[in-house]
Amino acid sequence: MAGITVVISEGTEINYEGAVNIPEFLKLLRSWMKKHDYDITEKDYETSARGKLKTSRWRWECDKKPDDFNKYLLKIKFGMADGEEKTIDGEKVVFGKFRVAVDAEMERDYDDKWKKPGQKFLRAMYDRFFQEEKETKVSKRLKDDLKDLVNTIKQYLNLE
Repeated sequence: MAGITVVISEGTEINYEGAVNIPEFLKLLRSWMKKHDYDITEKDYETSARGKLKTSRWRWECDKKPDDFNKYLLKIKFGMADGEEKTIDGEKVVFGKFRVAVDAEMERDYDDKWKKPGQKFLRAMYDRFFQEEKETKVSKRLKDDLKDLVNTIKQYLNLE
């Protein structure tokens, strides 16, 4: 049983139509996750082709534990429609329509240390009266991570 999930941001979306070097793009995202201490779990991957055009979608869940009570979750959905592989200057790229959607959540008491009824009440009181400032800082760091990730993706796609 997981703890309490708090949605920090839902539906942050980036849309792009043009050329993308998919392996380079994924390497950039993996590097960002590693730099910011997130673990990546690939939840889903699908691809299909219609003639020369490909459609793909994949989903990652990336998590980080900033302390022993909170866990950050970045849920990333990638989508590519009408993708056509081409080689430009010796580099393989895919021309198509791309969509990246990111949701940010924070899971409190992620390993149920405070799940017993009496403990839940005590933890709720402690959080309400003593930890509010700390929780605000913790959720702000997740918002900052989300903003930095979105900016990194936009920079790569030349959308800024």
